[in-house]
Amino acid sequence: MGHKTRIGQVLYLACEGGKKSFAPRIEAISRAKSFLKEKRDSGNFLLLPLQVDLHGKQDAQAITAAIPEQKLSLIVVDTLAMSIGAGSENDSADMAQFIQNIGKLKAHYNCHVMIIHHTGKDKSRGARGHTSLRAAVDTEIEVKVDGSIRIAETKKQRDMENGKKVGFTLRVIELGLDDEHDQITSCVVEQSDADLRSVGRAKKVSPNERIAKQALDAAIAQFGRKMADKENYPANRNVVSIDNWRSIFLKMRIDSGAKE
Repeated sequence: MGHKTRIGQVLYLACEGGKKSFAPRIEAISRAKSFLKEKRDSGNFLLLPLQVDLHGKQDAQAITAAIPEQKLSLIVVDTLAMSIGAGSENDSADMAQFIQNIGKLKAHYNCHVMIIHHTGKDKSRGARGHTSLRAAVDTEIEVKVDGSIRIAETKKQRDMENGKKVGFTLRVIELGLDDEHDQITSCVVEQSDADLRSVGRAKKVSPNERIAKQALDAAIAQFGRKMADKENYPANRNVVSIDNWRSIFLKMRIDSGAKE
């Protein structure tokens, strides 16, 4: 995306979903981005598809013992919830122990550690769990979805400019058929050229538009089906004809003054 980067070795702790759910992502990247496949095949990407416990000391020590001499640039912990073991992300002592183990990995490999974490139900309050996590991190990047656009925005930056945004979309990659002849798909990231200043602003919805959205949901529930034409329709989404949508919309209307 136009930024300077350095090639380095990455250890990815795929604690959520493991190899079964992570393998299609790697295969999609290999097919869509051949230059990244070359880097992976050269041994720069190390995948550990296991649930580790970074609340206790044993798993952190096991990682350093199993990969003693590697010169890592990045360790990805995906996700915090699936790597804190018996600890609670809301408990200060448990979170402190987790942060301490992350620090040991960082110091041992002299590398950056990226922790994938979720927001709470109230997304405006940011990352869920104890606040000591946010206090400990150097950089916090929040990913939001606005329609088809994803926005990654820095919410905390200890030593550099804060508030920068990057827009991206997810492109679906077809990987083949499963045992029941259903399409297997995954996604790769594509840079978006959308004006991020306008993305995320509240849009006023008219009463007619609100009814139309409700009618669309109802039409998909009643008439929705997957299309065989995978080139022009999403393989994993139900679609519905405009006639079915319009018919339900008109039934929901109190008067008959709706424009075509």
